[in-house]
Amino acid sequence: MPEKRWKYAERQIARLLNCKRFPNDGSSKADYGNEWLLGQNKDRKELPEWLLNAVLQVKAVNDGQHLPVVTLTSAQSQMHLVVIDLADFRDYFVGTPKVRRER
Repeated sequence: MPEKRWKYAERQIARLLNCKRFPNDGSSKADYGNEWLLGQNKDRKELPEWLLNAVLQVKAVNDGQHLPVVTLTSAQSQMHLVVIDLADFRDYFVGTPKVRRER
């Protein structure tokens, strides 16, 4: 039976960020983590085009000396979000991912 897409995505993200993937046991907990990072992955068939365009816009003007981010705000929420391309996040905070381990 083929692996579900969300499960594959969680494994891939955990590997890229040098994290351990936590198996889904039905409880509400993080999907992956390490000594300094705790993450939750939400896999969608498509991401909103306006969000992808915002990330591309800031990346286009980046001089390579900065971390390009998009911030999301709303009058309906006190929480504000930061969106970063995973490749930029990994390069800035994590470095090179570990070599994939064979099962």
